[in-house]
Amino acid sequence: MSGMTRRDALTAFVDEARAVSCESEAIRRGWKLRRTGAELIGPCPACGGVDRFGINRVKNVFSCRKSGAGGDAIALVQYVDGVDFLSACSVLTGRPIPDREAAGPDPAMLEARAKERAAAEAKRELDAAAFREQARAKAFETWKRGQPASETLAEAYLAGRSLPLLPVRFIADHAYWHGGERPRLLHSGPAMLAAVQRPDGRFGAVHVTWIDPARPGRKATIVAPETGELLPAKKVHGAKKGGAIRLADPPGAARLVVGEGIETTASVMVAEARPDTAYWVGVDLGNLGGRAAETLVHPSLTRADKAGRVRRARYPGPVPDMTDDEAFVPPGRFRQVVFLGDGDSDRVTTEAALMRGARRAMRLNHALEACIAWAPAGADFNDVLTATAATAETVTGDA
Repeated sequence: MSGMTRRDALTAFVDEARAVSCESEAIRRGWKLRRTGAELIGPCPACGGVDRFGINRVKNVFSCRKSGAGGDAIALVQYVDGVDFLSACSVLTGRPIPDREAAGPDPAMLEARAKERAAAEAKRELDAAAFREQARAKAFETWKRGQPASETLAEAYLAGRSLPLLPVRFIADHAYWHGGERPRLLHSGPAMLAAVQRPDGRFGAVHVTWIDPARPGRKATIVAPETGELLPAKKVHGAKKGGAIRLADPPGAARLVVGEGIETTASVMVAEARPDTAYWVGVDLGNLGGRAAETLVHPSLTRADKAGRVRRARYPGPVPDMTDDEAFVPPGRFRQVVFLGDGDSDRVTTEAALMRGARRAMRLNHALEACIAWAPAGADFNDVLTATAATAETVTGDA
C-alpha cells in the first residue's frame, strides 16, 4: 500500500501479537494449568516448580513467583522461548517479521483494533477490581478467625527462629487446598497469619505460614501427591499487589527496610533495632520488583525446550516497566529505603528484581535514596541471626 512504511507494518505486526492472550498461547503449547478463580496455575514452563507460575485470565498477564518474570503474551514467549521481542511477535502471529518492502496496514483496521483493545482493557479492569474485592473480603474473614499469637505455636515458631513476638495472629487449624477447579485438601493444621496492607493502609490480603507443631521454628511439610515435590508452606490469599506486611512502622520514620519474607525482615529489625526505621515485608520478589522493561539472557542458567535443545535462560532485567501500577512503591514519607537480598537465592535474578524496585521508587520519588543490602552467600538474614544467637548461647553456657 503506497505511503506506508515498515514502521507502520511493524506497528500492525506488534498490535496483532499483543491481541493474543496468554491463556490461548498456553493452550496452544499444551501446558497443564489448573484453574483457580481468575487464574491458571501450574509449574513454570521455564523454571519448573509446582504452582509458582500463573496466568491471570482477567488481566491477560502471566507471572512466575520465583523469577519475578511477568507481562503480556509477548513477554511470555520471550521468557519461555528465550527470544527477542520481534521474534516473540512472530511466534504469536505465525507470520515473519515485516521486511523493508512490507506493505503497511489499513488505517481503518488499525483504528478498529485500537478501539477493540481499549474496550477489552476497560472490561478487564472492571472484572479485576471485582475479583480483587471478592478475594480481599474472603481473606479478611480468615484474618478475623485468627487469635492473638501470644503463648501459641506462632510465638513458638518465631522463637525457634530467634525472633520476638511480631504483629501476627494464630489459627489452630487452617486448611491447605491444592489444585484448580477441584482443589484437594492436602493438609490442615496450625498456621501463623500476617496482614498484607495495601498502599492506602487498608487490609488487602492474608499471608499464611503453616507450622510444624513438633518442631519449633520449622514450617509444616506439605507434599504434592502426584510428584512427591515439596510444596510451599506459605500462601497469600487476597489482593497483595503493591502491598506489604508492616512489622514495625514508627511515627515519623524516614527510613524503610523491606525484604521478601517475614523472617528475613524481622531478623534485620532485631539486629538493628533502629527507632527511626520502619520494617516491612514485600511478600515476594515479583511484588517488590514489579514488571521489567525487558528480559535478558542469564549468564549461567540454561534449560531444555520440548525438543531437548538446551537454551540459555532469560530473566526479567533490572530496568523497571514504569507502566506497571501494581508493583510495590514506598510511600513518599520515606527518604531512604533498604531492599534486603537473600544470599541463598540466585544472585542475578534476585538482584535484578531488587534493582527494579529501587529504581522504580527513586524515579517516582526524586528525594529518595535506595540501596540493596545482601546477606552472606548461601544464607539469609535469619540464618545470620540464629547463628549469632546460638553462638551467644554457647558462650553464655561456657561462662
